[in-house]
Amino acid sequence: MKTKVSLIMTGAVSLGSFEAGVLTEILYALDYHTRQGTPYELDVVTGASAGAMTAALVGHIVMNDFRKRSNLYRAWVELVSIDNLLADPPANALLSAAPIHQIAEQCITPPYSIDERAAFAPDVMRMTLTLSNLNGYDRAINPLVGARFVSTFFDDHRTFLLASAAAAPDSAQSEATWNLIRQFAIASGSFPVAFPPISLARNLLDYDDPGLISAFCPLPTYVDGGLFNNQPIGEAVRLSREADADSLDQPRRYLFVNASVDNSLFMNQQQMAPILDTPPMLVKRIADVIVNEARASDWIKALLINDQVVWRDRFVDSLIGLVQNVTVDNAPALIDGLTNLDSSILVERKDHPFGRPGAPALDDLLASTRAKYKARLDAAPELGPTRRTVLELIFFALDHIADLDARKRIDLMSIAPQSALAGEQLDAFGGFFKKEYREYNFRFGRQVAHGLLSSPVSLGAYPREQGSEPYQQYEIEPGWEGFPQETLGQTPRPPREKLRDLLVARAKAAIPPIKIAGSTMIGGGVLAIVRYFVGELARLRLDKLLELDNRGES
Repeated sequence: MKTKVSLIMTGAVSLGSFEAGVLTEILYALDYHTRQGTPYELDVVTGASAGAMTAALVGHIVMNDFRKRSNLYRAWVELVSIDNLLADPPANALLSAAPIHQIAEQCITPPYSIDERAAFAPDVMRMTLTLSNLNGYDRAINPLVGARFVSTFFDDHRTFLLASAAAAPDSAQSEATWNLIRQFAIASGSFPVAFPPISLARNLLDYDDPGLISAFCPLPTYVDGGLFNNQPIGEAVRLSREADADSLDQPRRYLFVNASVDNSLFMNQQQMAPILDTPPMLVKRIADVIVNEARASDWIKALLINDQVVWRDRFVDSLIGLVQNVTVDNAPALIDGLTNLDSSILVERKDHPFGRPGAPALDDLLASTRAKYKARLDAAPELGPTRRTVLELIFFALDHIADLDARKRIDLMSIAPQSALAGEQLDAFGGFFKKEYREYNFRFGRQVAHGLLSSPVSLGAYPREQGSEPYQQYEIEPGWEGFPQETLGQTPRPPREKLRDLLVARAKAAIPPIKIAGSTMIGGGVLAIVRYFVGELARLRLDKLLELDNRGES
């Protein structure tokens, strides 16, 4: 049986170059093992922000042309740069999205044949890209007890069922499919303020639960998907369950690609004091707190599911031992009572606000429960048919009350750097200022991924890729070892000056004429003077932030 693989990719800004190196290694390893007779199938991909853009590249490489694996390197190391991003930015952002669109068009290109797809490509690849919906959408919540209420949600996503068949709605052979994937991937990576928001058409049927949505904008505006769901592990688990048709026997591995060493934003009292006295710094701190709080939620949920599965299995084994020696005077009445209980649980779950309205009938679900626990019950033949039926009904109730009916242990491997990467300055935008930083991260990503994937508990031993192409390299060049410790002042100066001048101009333009009772109070020469001083103050602060005051210059 093939082992299926689910990929999860987080946001990373310029550190997407590390993720690109990791993904290049993963694709090589899956191809190597599959061709050596250990088959794999990469059928689930989820991504947030920079990870969404990488997910789009991976989907194209796997489903259309494995020979284009070098596009991960091209997109994240060669083609992106701060010079391009600073060229002609729009009024509502500091950087231009035009270069990102150009990179996507260069790396995800027609013709969209599937003749050269990967050896481990599935018939259908399930892909989810996370989004932050500025319009929001309302969901009606109908609790079992209490009044109905409505809440607005901003955590959004777009799922594609990327199929090899030409006639499929999301066909990998369709230019329209890839146009949509490019657009939503770029929207997922639209970091607020840095890149402009993007409006994209949506259909209510795109959503997982359209019947619960009471207000919806058909042309919502999107920004970075990592704001609310930067680690879309939950989406990967949901898609994997769909792909496996809730089969608990299907082997599956989850590979979690994360460019962050850790998510710690801890501050002690001394560090917090100046922030509390400075409103702009306080606003930024609150925004960082909100974003960071959401980052690890799916990871924690995955660990909790693993614990719940272990606890359930221990309980099941203990219950089998107990029931073997229990005598019930009226066994038929007990069985009828348990059957009615199971039926009521199923009905209530279907009516629950987050239930499964399309769930199978009770008889079908009971048959699934019998199959699921067959091996355990077969190991205790002394139970007899009556006790066995009682246990099956109890197991059904246990699984469905705890939502563990289709849960199995999540085999999740995290592939992340255990030390700093190059270009982490400016909230990880620093890597755009120096190509060698991105090259370092890419190669380091291949090294880290090979070390983890080749272990006996992962995919198993395999050789490093050989070749002279830039994307095939692993070794860090002499002199690059200190890149993670470099300051922003050790990157080329001209783009830092250009960014500073842009920010100064935006700060000056933000000072409007002030009118009172229809007459201009500040205008003409006075306004010019005010704007001048605002610009000079901004310049001083930006020179320090961008290290243009010669501190740290190489």
